[in-house]
Amino acid sequence: MLKRILIIGATLLVAFFYAYWSYESVQVHRSSIGGDIGTPNEGLVLKQLPDTSFKSLDGEEKALREIAKNAKEKNLYIHFWGTWCAPCEAEFPELLKFIQGTDSSKNKFLLVAINDEVPKIKKFLERYNSILSKLNTEVLIDNDGRYFERFGTAKVPETYVFTTKDLKSIEKFTGPQNWLGDYYLKFSKALDND
Repeated sequence: MLKRILIIGATLLVAFFYAYWSYESVQVHRSSIGGDIGTPNEGLVLKQLPDTSFKSLDGEEKALREIAKNAKEKNLYIHFWGTWCAPCEAEFPELLKFIQGTDSSKNKFLLVAINDEVPKIKKFLERYNSILSKLNTEVLIDNDGRYFERFGTAKVPETYVFTTKDLKSIEKFTGPQNWLGDYYLKFSKALDND
């Protein structure tokens, strides 16, 4: 009897966590529903790219607005994540496949590790070096997590998309995403064709 109760309890617990993870993985900030994909999203709180900077893994200061202004690409994705964050780690391979499938001449990706340590970041990224070296990405770090607050980020992973021409905010994706899902692929193509 006790064994049966434990099995049922464990099954319910697994089902709950799976349902919660599934729910979180499809949460997308879609305040622009009804508008065109890829147009500046008027419903976003953050209207423009903040005037802030992060450090590279080599310790070099990288100003976001300078990166955007000097970019040949027209879209800038800023993805906040951490090696300590299980959902970030789980979505990372799919995010890289999404990046791989975008037009690198039109999209630049900044992967900003929050409250992390350079050795842990480098160790985590070792698994993906063969892919990362071919992608239009830069890995940056915000050791004390103070800058990501300027974005209004409450949890990671979280991704923002900006135009490099006028630094306007286009979209914000909160929580782990299904990066290979139809919405994201259509979103990316709409930006590329805009």
